Amino acid sequence: VVGRFQPAAFPEFHHWLMAGVEPPPLERVRERAQALLGPLKLAEEIAKPENLRPLTLGVQTFGTNLSVNRLDGLPLLLTETAMFMGAPENMETWIEQFKRPVAGQKR
Repeated sequence: VVGRFQPAAFPEFHHWLMAGVEPPPLERVRERAQALLGPLKLAEEIAKPENLRPLTLGVQTFGTNLSVNRLDGLPLLLTETAMFMGAPENMETWIEQFKRPVAGQKR
């Protein structure tokens, strides 16, 4: 919701969310989001289907990836073609991942 209504504030908000080993407590996340959104009612906006749908899909996708791949913890990076955890083996391997076509996309 922060990215949708305050796009300029989103990078800093996202960095704050991802800064620690553990995510901040949900109540602190809500407070910070509400401070960035101003008079907008955060709970009402989150509950709207157009805002809830991408959140739900993201959580389901992430949960499935963790479960299927038996991973523990947050990924470093999610792309259309890969999920990266931890440091890359080497720069060449890292760059090659971004050259792969997206599923269904022609080169």
